[in-house]
Amino acid sequence: MLKQIREKLDLTQFELASAIGCSLSVVSKAEAGMHEPRFTIEQWVKFQEMLDKANINPKKLPSKLSDKVAI
Repeated sequence: MLKQIREKLDLTQFELASAIGCSLSVVSKAEAGMHEPRFTIEQWVKFQEMLDKANINPKKLPSKLSDKVAI
């Protein structure tokens, strides 16, 4: 899911990590399905802003960001 959001925003993994305020490895591992990211409240707020930019309803997201589903 995180990869699909990132690609919809036309961002690299590094750019997404920087925008959210997490490490590149968090994004990389989540996209590979190796790790479920644990964001702080501040990071979730930034992530929500990114969802808004991508016109993605957070209520339609899967329970895990590491899941691979169509958006």
